[in-house]
Parts: sequence; structure tokens; C-alpha cells
Amino acid sequence: MVFFLDLIGETIFAKIVVGGLGILVWYAILGFLVIYGLKQLSHLSTGLSTERIDQETDLNPFKNPLAFKGTATLLIPLACWIAFGRDASLYELFIPALVFPLIYLSVALEESFFAGLQPNRIMEVLTGLGIWYLAVMLFLSATAGYLLYVIIWQHNILLFFFSAYAFVVGNMLTGLVLFRRRNQLILHTEKSPEQARAQEIIAEAESMDRLFEVLHRLCDSGNLGKAYKQLEDYMSEASDDLDPQIHRRLLAFQDKRLTLEHAVHYLERLAQRGEPRKAWAILLESLTIDEKFRPLSDQTLLDLTHAAEQDDAREVSLVLADFATTYPDSKLIPDALFRRARVVLELLRDTAGGTQLLRDIANQHPEFAATPQYQDYAKRLNSG
Repeated sequence: MVFFLDLIGETIFAKIVVGGLGILVWYAILGFLVIYGLKQLSHLSTGLSTERIDQETDLNPFKNPLAFKGTATLLIPLACWIAFGRDASLYELFIPALVFPLIYLSVALEESFFAGLQPNRIMEVLTGLGIWYLAVMLFLSATAGYLLYVIIWQHNILLFFFSAYAFVVGNMLTGLVLFRRRNQLILHTEKSPEQARAQEIIAEAESMDRLFEVLHRLCDSGNLGKAYKQLEDYMSEASDDLDPQIHRRLLAFQDKRLTLEHAVHYLERLAQRGEPRKAWAILLESLTIDEKFRPLSDQTLLDLTHAAEQDDAREVSLVLADFATTYPDSKLIPDALFRRARVVLELLRDTAGGTQLLRDIANQHPEFAATPQYQDYAKRLNSG
């Protein structure tokens, strides 16, 4: 009798031992998969898709508390298969599949079971991911559910390896989705296009600071020509991008000669690119520094006056007043006089001044006065 009782006790003890060892083995396997999957998810979600994973070999689930938390989330699909059976319907599995990613992502991103179940956090995740949450459900819930399904019901070593691989890939794809939605999720990243651009901007600012230190020294020593050559070399082929920044900084520069030297070339480039309004704005800014400032080209100046607003009529008249003096060899002198005459008459309402300009054209440039353009305008003026 005693022997029989001892035998029963040993059998129960053996089952406990075997069962306990089995649980530890499965925890080790699942913990390994979870921690490796979480590493991949975290790595990709922070933008390190081309970088090597730090501590990739540190996958011991018995040393990492994150492994326990992540593995514990698998109790959700485990409980579903036990409760609903292997023939569970999609309808029965939908709610667990919806909730599982919230808890899993909470562990992945915040190392917490329940932070992901807070109403405000749920709304942040759902709003941040948007329609992509359905993809995350597929990548996490479907792969985790399939992994547990194979373990419980199928007992096939090949299917187990396939399901384990699918689970890790699901984590990786989830990491890519999180990175894609990083701005909406306000996600911390190590590398991103925004951070790369920010670093470029910082580098450009530092480079420009060094340039302006050199320009200050050159201008202080009277080397204006050398200073502008330094500025040209710095802009090189990137003048379209750098011109606005350089111009803004030069407006506060102590030597306004360099400001105007850059402005005269900048507005010329703007005019050549078909941006006369911007070029006219540069001209107006430059006139506040030096009222004698004019573009390099007679054609450019005439074109820019056509891009001016009506409120700029006085400035248009001003820059055209000395057109013949500024560009003495220009063939556009009568065109400039005619343009000014119309501005004075139509916008400044100076009938006497505008009429006198028309007489000057007739006296000094009879060829232009004989053109249909001039004749038609003179007739309309007289008839009016």
C-alpha cells in the first residue's frame, strides 16, 4: 500500500516536473521569437532599416523583462484558440485581433502592458495609423494567431518554422508601417528624411556663418571684389537655392555695397528664370539702400516695370527717369520714355508731366513717334 502511494506520488511529481519543463521550453522558444521580433520592429520603426541591430545576439528571454511582457501578450491568441477551438470563426476572432496589436505595440513602444489600453492612447494609435491599422492587425494578430494555432493544433515542425518566420516578418512589416506613419504617431526616430534635412540645414547654416565671417573680414579690409568672388564661389551652381538666403542675410550686412552687388545679379537671375515679380521686389528693397540702384540690363529694367503693382507707380517713374543716363547706348530709350509717360498719365494722374514726356518722344525720337503704338495712344489721349 505504501509502495503504491509512493508510486502515485512519483507519477504526479513527474508530470509536474515534465509539465514545468515543457512550459519553460516553450517560454524560451516563444520568448526568443518575441524579443527578436520586437528588436526588428523597434529597429525599423526608428528608421534604421540599413543599420545593423545593436545587441542582436542578446536574445535570452530569461534575462530580458521585455521578453516576458511580449510573450505574455500571446496569451490573447492562446486563450482564443482554447476558448473557441480550432474551427473558430473570423467573427469570434475579430475583437481579440483588434485588441492584440494595441497591447503588443504598447509593449514594443512603451514597455507596458496596459498603456496601450488607455482611451487617449488608443485614439492616438488609431488616429495616427489610420487605415494602416488594418495592416498592423494582419501583420501582428494574424501571424501571432497562426503561430499559436500551429503549436496547439498542428504539431508540424516545418509549419512551426514557417509560422515563426512569418511572426518575425510581421513584426518587421509593422515596424515599417510605424516609420511610415511616424509624424502622425509623433514617433521617436533615429533616422528619417526630416532629421536628415534638419542636419543638412544645420550644416548649411554653419557653413554660411563661416562664409560671412570671411566676407566681413574682406569687406573691412577693402577687398569688395574678392568678397563677391568668394560669395560667387560659395553659391556656385546652387545659386537658385542659395540666393534667397544670401539676400536675406546681406540685408543686415554692414557693407551695403556687397548687398547691392549680390542683389543686382540676383534679380537678373530671377528675371531670366521668368520671375519678374520677385525681381521687382528685390529692386524695391535695393532702392531703399541706394536710390540710384538699377539692374544690369536695360531690357530687365523695362520688363520689371511691367511686373510692378499699381501702387508702385511712383517707383516705376523714378527708375525710368534716368533710363537714358543709366543705359546711354540702349535702343530701348524711347520705349522707356513711353512707358514712363503712360505711368505718369494713367497712374500718377499728372497730365502736364505725362504730356511733356510724349512731346519729348516726338521731338527726340521721331521714328518711335511714327509707330502705330505711339500714334494710337496719342489719338486716344487727344480724343479723351
